[in-house]
Amino acid sequence: TFSIFAGVYYWFPKVTGRMYNEFWGKVGFWITFVGTNIVFWTMMDIGVKGMPRRYYDYAHFSQFEGAHQLMTIGAVILGVGFAIALINWIVGAAKGQPAGDNPWGSMSLEWTTVSPPPHGNWPTPPSVSEEWTPYAYGKR
Repeated sequence: TFSIFAGVYYWFPKVTGRMYNEFWGKVGFWITFVGTNIVFWTMMDIGVKGMPRRYYDYAHFSQFEGAHQLMTIGAVILGVGFAIALINWIVGAAKGQPAGDNPWGSMSLEWTTVSPPPHGNWPTPPSVSEEWTPYAYGKR
């Protein structure tokens, strides 16, 4: 999930032509990070302690009730982080600052066209220099 979010944040300016609010992006990340750790570390802990999976009723496992409540709180925190990210994307797409063609200063091919790209991406087919190598990436 974090990889998907990173990809959306990276390509958001390319897709929409606008920037999102970086402050709210960081807030959403940290809240999501905290919620994820609360849920999954607790889940791992009770699994190691013998909590079986796929039970519709946990009445036989009352010793894990507090852990399940903690995981529920973590899931709510996780949901808040997701909501902040989603709202940030919607507001950024509607009212964000114009992104420019290459806000990250990237040397990769997708950032060599305007943002958002027109139909067909490039007016003429792009060319890559024969001297370009992965080891020279970022060097002009």
